[in-house]
Amino acid sequence: MKKTSHPLPPLRKREELPPPDERELPFGKIIKMYKNGDKFFPSKGILVNENLVKTWELFLDEVQTKLKFDRPVRNIYTPEGGTEVYSFEQLLDDHAYVAASGKFEPFRSIPQFVSERAGKLEIAAGSLIS
Repeated sequence: MKKTSHPLPPLRKREELPPPDERELPFGKIIKMYKNGDKFFPSKGILVNENLVKTWELFLDEVQTKLKFDRPVRNIYTPEGGTEVYSFEQLLDDHAYVAASGKFEPFRSIPQFVSERAGKLEIAAGSLIS
């Protein structure tokens, strides 16, 4: 009986991987993202992992989806000074950033509103108790 070769090519052997505790895992960054110009929008935590999102444009699309922007997100800025961020390398872990569809609006602090009526109610409630 004649020995014939197999019709399929031989399987390639897998590379030997080091044990899990010795592997270098990709490092993801978690950043806080704010919506530009929206005073009442709380920050949203976003995971930045270049293995999941390959390009900067896809990352901007993901930010648009997560922050529920009406228009496409075009730029990412730092909140202090409004320096534009152009790449994943410029994003720092556990830092805040502002996503914008257009030009950056500098952060303006909102003075805390204290109602006169609330103070009168506290005084009135105190006098009823005592």
